[in-house]
Amino acid sequence: MESIPEVRKMAASGNTQHESKVCYIIPVYNNKAGLLRTLGAIANSRTKPNKILIVDDGSKEPIDLAGTEFSEICHVFRHDVNKGISVGLNRLISEASALKFDFAALVDAGDLPTPDRLDRQLEFLRINPQVAVLGGSMRIIGLDGKVQTEFAAPITARDIHIAFRRGYPFAHPTATFRLALFTSFNISYNPNIRASVDYDMLYRLHLANPESVRNIPDILVEYVREAESIGIRRATLQAREAYRIRLRHASLSSLHSLVGLMDIRLLTRAFSAKLFFAASDFYRSLKRRRTALQ
Repeated sequence: MESIPEVRKMAASGNTQHESKVCYIIPVYNNKAGLLRTLGAIANSRTKPNKILIVDDGSKEPIDLAGTEFSEICHVFRHDVNKGISVGLNRLISEASALKFDFAALVDAGDLPTPDRLDRQLEFLRINPQVAVLGGSMRIIGLDGKVQTEFAAPITARDIHIAFRRGYPFAHPTATFRLALFTSFNISYNPNIRASVDYDMLYRLHLANPESVRNIPDILVEYVREAESIGIRRATLQAREAYRIRLRHASLSSLHSLVGLMDIRLLTRAFSAKLFFAASDFYRSLKRRRTALQ
């Protein structure tokens, strides 16, 4: 295990006196500017984390926080090559567990945790010891700061179960893990899943113990939607993976499961775009041949 310096600068600007040991975990790839925005938001939190663990998943220009105000509270683990979001998340959870953190709050580089996120989630987790992963609602904004929409998380165990069957019940950058309980299930992110990583992992966790995955209604994160953050091809991959996950866990005796399998919007995103891209690729190949013959 790499040695990690103690918290100094960020701790001096806010309360870090937790009953529990808490860290933020942040995967990042080619997005130092977004990472700095996120760290700035964390610095303005009412309750500060004890540490911020970051995985730089093979960025072309390695993430280096030396000389910034965040250098002492952050520790960056670097992958020499891009290994994918699942591998990065599994490493962050493993490192946080090895360092004996009680809780790990996930956020993506570029997104902005609300000042009271940790307060609200830690309060819920302390009085609900059966919960392994806790999420919440999320506000979606553009780079101009204008609100575009909101994700309202389902709250009751029944609504979460229905959402797994026919929708999606969880906002990825709001997840906070109770590490000892989560790791006891021996469930991790699947490295073969490239886009719907949370849906896959949390669905398996939910099936193992329905009480282990919960949400609170509070808005915990402002998700910054960048124009290039998810292209059409990746959105198509995400939809295909989500449909396969839904199909794998389907129950023919569940009306909600059957409704989820007949989700026209998901099916359209998952499969009709594939034909479009195949036609586009064929057209481009014909154009290249024509140019070569001229």
